[in-house]
Amino acid sequence: MKDSALVLNLRDSSERRYLYAVEELEKECLTTEEKIQKLDQELTSLRCELTKTLVLEKSLQEDLKKTEEQQVVERAKAENRIKNMEFLSAKSDDFRFKIRVAEEQLTASGFDKTLSHHSLVDLSEKLTMLRQEIRPLKKQLESYLDLTPNPSLAKVKIEEAKRELAAVDAELDKKVNIMELLLPQHRRGRST
Repeated sequence: MKDSALVLNLRDSSERRYLYAVEELEKECLTTEEKIQKLDQELTSLRCELTKTLVLEKSLQEDLKKTEEQQVVERAKAENRIKNMEFLSAKSDDFRFKIRVAEEQLTASGFDKTLSHHSLVDLSEKLTMLRQEIRPLKKQLESYLDLTPNPSLAKVKIEEAKRELAAVDAELDKKVNIMELLLPQHRRGRST
């Protein structure tokens, strides 16, 4: 008992003192158990928080990795676009230079601007318009041809219609001849 009294830190070894000391130890044990339970709850809560934090960290790391991979891909695309733009810019400058040289060669070889594509298109449109103007005159002439002629009046009408038709045909032939003259010169200019 003396040893127990020493362990319990008692001054005397009476039974009453033992009971009191044991009761005090039980209270300390209960208080300690309560503290341990609270610490266990806090530890469990901290473990949950730690787990959540670790999951979030892993997710953020994966997102960061994906973002970095996307940045690498986007950077490569941007570099490719820059190279393409530089290539196209150089090609554009080259074409401008070639166009300027070709224009100078055409001017030096005596190229007539009336033979340009735009001028030829305008002449073709004028020719089409003249042909459309001739159609009603030809139809009018055909209507006279169907009439039973009064010999003298018919001759006058026919002569008038022939003169109109001849004038329009002459104008048409003139325009066609001009185009035929211009087109072979234009073709010769291209082949030299």
